[in-house]
This record gives sequence, C-alpha cells and structure tokens, in this order.
Amino acid sequence: MKIQLLEKEITKEKQRILLVDELDISYEKLVGIAILSNLGQGHIISNSTLAGVEVFPKNFEVDFLQSNYSVAPQKRFFPLQYTAKGKKIELEITDSGKMPVYPYTFRIYLLLSNE
Repeated sequence: MKIQLLEKEITKEKQRILLVDELDISYEKLVGIAILSNLGQGHIISNSTLAGVEVFPKNFEVDFLQSNYSVAPQKRFFPLQYTAKGKKIELEITDSGKMPVYPYTFRIYLLLSNE
C-alpha cells in the first residue's frame, strides 16, 4: 500500500485548480481517495479523469469524500477500483469561497495497492 499526495495552493475565493499527476507505476490499483474535513465544505470536483476515463460525475461535491479525525485512519478512504500502473490522473477543483484564510493548500490523498 502507498498513499500518493496531490496538492496545490489556492490563493483566492472560487479559484479553479488542476491537479495532474501520474500514479506510481509500481502499484497495480487505485483503491481509495480521501480529503480531510479541515478544508471546509462546498468545494467541487468540476472534472475528474484517470487515463481519460471519468472517475466522478462532473461537479461532484467534495463533501462526499471528506472525513474527519474521529474516523479511524484506515477507514478514511472512499473506495475506488481502478488500474493505476502509471496512469495519468486529472482532477479539476473549484474552491467553495468559504475558507477563513487564503492562500491555503488543497490536498487529495490517493490510496494505491498491489493486492
């Protein structure tokens, strides 16, 4: 198992960012995604693809993927089943405009596995 981190700074309200990375080639599967609740509510995944295949519907609410510190670490990941093997992942995020302070770093954690 490996956790791959995608992160980018958001500098202003309602900003759109694009997170692009290649999944670690030494791992077979993308089995989960997590976003911590400290990012607040209302953010949107405007678009999401893995090797050109849609992962979440357009304008998917980040709230569905968030967990807080009262959830056990191994339970924080929203389950997925995709082939990883170095494939390109792209996530377009739209800020909610509700953060108390800007700039801040938006982080997404991807759980990779060979099992």
